[in-house]
Amino acid sequence: MKSTAFQVRAVSVLDSQNLLDWRNHPDVLRHQLTQRAIHPFEHERWLSERLQPKGHLPFLAYEENGSVIGYVRLDFATNREQVISILISPSFRGQGYGAAILHSFLLHVRSIGNLEPIFAYVHNDNIPSQRLFRSSNFKEDKSERSEMKRFVYP
Repeated sequence: MKSTAFQVRAVSVLDSQNLLDWRNHPDVLRHQLTQRAIHPFEHERWLSERLQPKGHLPFLAYEENGSVIGYVRLDFATNREQVISILISPSFRGQGYGAAILHSFLLHVRSIGNLEPIFAYVHNDNIPSQRLFRSSNFKEDKSERSEMKRFVYP
């Protein structure tokens, strides 16, 4: 895991273009359920909802030397399950930042008293993300069978 001193901050509307560009990146699109690019209007509505304090848990940006490396957030699914999402900048992928950011985020979530299980859903062919969650002590829930693998922490 990469050892680094991140600057951590809350996501704001100023992150909108980064988030949209990264979400619509071809490497990300192929691992999405919809596998379609998101329109800017749809993205703005989505981000506005995520920035509201009700129903959403931390949504943080991780920076190093003034560059945003990645974003991590927790959302409540319809069954009140906490679902984690992590998005790393295309220029920082494959360098160990994902594991370092995920580890930092999980420590933060636990430090604020959130002890509920956290779930991650990963497309079956997204091997790097599966490795990331496994290496971060997420366990695969093999009872779920679909085009997505389900992982749970702790």
